[in-house]
Amino acid sequence: MKRLIRQFLRFSAVGVSAFALDYVLLLVLVERLGMQYLLAATLSFTISIVYSYFLSMRFVYTRRGDISRTEEIIAFFVVSFIGLALNDALLYLFAGHIDIDYRIAKVIVGVIVSFWNFVSRKVFVDKDRFHDLESDFAFRESPMGKKLQERDKEPGRGMRLLRW
Repeated sequence: MKRLIRQFLRFSAVGVSAFALDYVLLLVLVERLGMQYLLAATLSFTISIVYSYFLSMRFVYTRRGDISRTEEIIAFFVVSFIGLALNDALLYLFAGHIDIDYRIAKVIVGVIVSFWNFVSRKVFVDKDRFHDLESDFAFRESPMGKKLQERDKEPGRGMRLLRW
């Protein structure tokens, strides 16, 4: 559990910096360049995803050995682009229909999307995605846990997200 908390704190630090980049770009694109807020939000979020990928893989997540770098990048960006869809849909709902200023709506949406990003990246991208769950539920000592540990020690084995 401590590892999960430390990882969440590192994720939060990367996320705050990525959100700051996203938010500043959004303001510049809308306020200075006159771009429509949803188009600007899509562009700024996409740039922050790339920034977040490099920081996350360096400081937050452990590289998975059971998938290639290409599969890892694809998994990260698929999860991120679902986050983008969620970002744009909620921003449209809050700013376009509930009439919350887009700058305030972006902060609310940022908090919501950050939870999606952490959980989904933990499950689909992180090598240690199940280790905290294993310790919480004494999974390692169960017959299934022991079987999976032995299987994962074999070269080229492990749970794969994608098979190409």
